[in-house]
Amino acid sequence: RTLGFGHLVEGSVRRAGERVRVSVRLVAAADGLRRWNRSYDRAATDLLELQDEIALDVAQAVAGQLAPSALAPRTGPAPRPEAHDRLLQGNYYLAQRSPRGLARAVEAYAEATRLDPDFARAFAKLAHAHNLYLDWGWTYDGLPPDSLFTRGWQAAERAVMLDSALADGWLARGSLLRF
Repeated sequence: RTLGFGHLVEGSVRRAGERVRVSVRLVAAADGLRRWNRSYDRAATDLLELQDEIALDVAQAVAGQLAPSALAPRTGPAPRPEAHDRLLQGNYYLAQRSPRGLARAVEAYAEATRLDPDFARAFAKLAHAHNLYLDWGWTYDGLPPDSLFTRGWQAAERAVMLDSALADGWLARGSLLRF
């Protein structure tokens, strides 16, 4: 309410073997009442399609039916599920905003790129993590700043090469240019 948001999206994810169940709720910021909710049950291999479906359903719950021009198709191939899992782990560690968390994020993003060498978003996040080391003045694995820059730059270049429409790759590249 303080930030002027009309709605808040909240939810939970449960994984059981090769299945995932996602529960999503749309809550009005003004009164805290639930305006919409839905559960999704899918194979763990369909996570990106599920993400798109949830985003569309939430957008329609907030704004009503969307025009066809607002429905941009996903670019590039879907990443391997194992690589996507590592990307999500990296995002979790990155959100900790600590030297240890950032190191674990770099390891998770690097593992995602090893599992799927065509996963542009993982390369972009890896570049972003290296940029944060430079920005925050922390050290990683005893590497000097020029080596951190080089690793970040290579990851950003790979992300942009793989998917030139991916904003995260360009953002990481642009952020590294400050150094």
